[in-house]
Amino acid sequence: MKKWIAFFLLTVMMLSLVACSSEEKETQAPETTVTEAQTSEETSETTEAEAEITEETPAVTEEVATEETTTEESTETEPAQPEAFWAEENLEYPMAFYFSSGAGGWGTELYLNEDGSFTGYFHDSNMGEIGDENPNGTVYTCDFTGKFDIAERLDMYTYSVKLLELTLDRPEGEYWIEDGVKFVSSTPYGLENTDSFLIYLPNTPVNLLAEDTLYWWPGRYFEDYTTLNGYGILNIEDGSCFFAMLDWE
Repeated sequence: MKKWIAFFLLTVMMLSLVACSSEEKETQAPETTVTEAQTSEETSETTEAEAEITEETPAVTEEVATEETTTEESTETEPAQPEAFWAEENLEYPMAFYFSSGAGGWGTELYLNEDGSFTGYFHDSNMGEIGDENPNGTVYTCDFTGKFDIAERLDMYTYSVKLLELTLDRPEGEYWIEDGVKFVSSTPYGLENTDSFLIYLPNTPVNLLAEDTLYWWPGRYFEDYTTLNGYGILNIEDGSCFFAMLDWE
């Protein structure tokens, strides 16, 4: 009898253990399911957010690229182009320029072409230098050619220009005798000692020019002489000035 009672109790205990185990599995399963669902939802939300960011990113990049391109284009400037010689005027070439003494004892004639090249003639008669081979005196003279660089505009009245070339028809200092006159090859007055010149345009107010510059201009002694009535090429070093008159009155 005792054996049967013991067997009965053992059976009841085993059934109780099985029942408890089943309840625990049922209780834990919903928790696991909820956790997986939450994780799935969060993953889905994260993926959608990343997709939205990915779609928006190219638009921002394009805007930045466009702004940078616009900035680069706005800062670009075309290089300044030099003006052609006497570009703003419809002039007849060659233009004749003169630098001479009032009495005509010496003078330089310069004939300027549109490209800045020129030809010319210079003479200075000095009857004081007489010798046995030259009883009729001495003349300093030359024919010459040359070229000015492209002129750079400084203001509404003036240009700056460089002398690029000056070639004499004979070597400087060479001499020869003709009819009792000694001729000596010499650098033309007004083109010595410098390569820097200023160009004055017509209607330049004379009060802008130095007094020694005005000295070489016809009409300088008249009281109503207030503006230049021609073109001038000024030697910056010594103040000598060639002029090309538009009106001799």
